[in-house]
Amino acid sequence: MTELRILLLEDNPNEAELNERVLRKAGLKFISMRVDTEPAFKQSLGDFQPDIVLADYNLPSYNGRAALITYDKLFQTCLSSWLPVPSVKRERQSCCGQVPGTTF
Repeated sequence: MTELRILLLEDNPNEAELNERVLRKAGLKFISMRVDTEPAFKQSLGDFQPDIVLADYNLPSYNGRAALITYDKLFQTCLSSWLPVPSVKRERQSCCGQVPGTTF
């Protein structure tokens, strides 16, 4: 089985590591790359070519919703994605729910 390529859009290395541990504990085989800025995210889409993006909702200069919209505009297709946050307010869920492929 081919390893998944997971792009982590996360500014906190500890949270990225926690996400990776949870995925490994679930038995997933993957390689990952962590980025925390819009330019790095855009570059990694081409260089790393992820199968899945795990995006933090709030970063200092970017956010998960904008990242998913960026992906959609660049590739004109829906990317499997997940916003791994412990609690997301309802207005954020409804706002991000309009982005194809978004799951909380």
